[in-house]
Amino acid sequence: MRAVSYCTETFGGEMTSENTSHSRATTPPPPPPAPPAPPATLAAPPAPFTHAASVQTPPQDSYPAAPSAMTTQGPGSAQPALSDKSFIATWLFALFLGVLGVDRFYLGKVGTGIIKLLTFGGLGIWALVDLIITLTQNAKDARGLAVRGEGRQPMIAWIVTGIVVVVALVANIGNAANSVSDRVSAPVVAAPIDDQTANDPADDVAAAPVDDRATVPTVVGSTVAEARVALQAGGFVLVVPEGTGDDWLVTSQNVTGGAKADDGAEITVVAEAPAPVLSLGQRNAVDKAASYLSLMGFSRTGLITQLEFEGFTNEDATFGADNAGADWNAEAAEKAASYLDLMAFSRQGLYDQLAFEGFTSEQIEFGLAAIGY
Repeated sequence: MRAVSYCTETFGGEMTSENTSHSRATTPPPPPPAPPAPPATLAAPPAPFTHAASVQTPPQDSYPAAPSAMTTQGPGSAQPALSDKSFIATWLFALFLGVLGVDRFYLGKVGTGIIKLLTFGGLGIWALVDLIITLTQNAKDARGLAVRGEGRQPMIAWIVTGIVVVVALVANIGNAANSVSDRVSAPVVAAPIDDQTANDPADDVAAAPVDDRATVPTVVGSTVAEARVALQAGGFVLVVPEGTGDDWLVTSQNVTGGAKADDGAEITVVAEAPAPVLSLGQRNAVDKAASYLSLMGFSRTGLITQLEFEGFTNEDATFGADNAGADWNAEAAEKAASYLDLMAFSRQGLYDQLAFEGFTSEQIEFGLAAIGY
């Protein structure tokens, strides 16, 4: 046991020594120390630590650039392009000449301008709508570009439009009041005083003979049949023009009611036929025809055509045109003047235009003479 232990210790010591020497032989020597770094001339101070600095931002080229405020990013977000047409001119045309379509001609909308002219601004409704569109800065020219006012122009346009509307309303109310006042305060003409009668002494009046003749009754406002009965009861004879009906209304009599007349005297009266009972279509046709005639000049055929376009039957349209109180010669003169206000015409050109409108040659000649042609 001792021999084994000795050998183990001996050989083990040798092995240990040998291994140690082998590890020393294979381990490389440490590298030489690095030369000292040259001293820096100026050291930059360290950057302060911030949260933004601690967050690493991605490279600039890895994301698209943010859109600018004026770039279109979707439907409805782009600002509309503006027209070179003047807002003030468009507004003034729409306010004062809108019924003639001048505002649409100015914006380059010739087609709708002609339609607006021929319909007299859609009887004013179209003209009012275009005026509101212009004032709200929603008007567009023929290219679809918006017509916008600059600075305080829209506000001034609103104020002036309001003033014009108020003045027009006040003027119309004043005219209506004056018309009513004139009717109420019509002058009363006093009967002339007979100087001879005024200067007659009381004795002469008392000595005047007494007129015991029958008194003529007042029959104005009654029918012819009623007038006949009343006059026959007083001993008078009723005389009426030929063709007068018994249901006609007496409008005048040759001997004033209350005057004295001989027994059997003929009392002549003038009567007119009672107003016909109109249908609803006829009444509306007459009212519609009168409203058209107050707006512009029409020929008879042109007015009938316009009423038929409104949906009236030919019979109602004809009745309305014939009973609206139109003077067709005056209508021809008004139409001729309105054409000359729009553009220049030769006499023959204006004659042909009025003939196209449906006026007769006599009416055309009257209208041309009225305007100096």
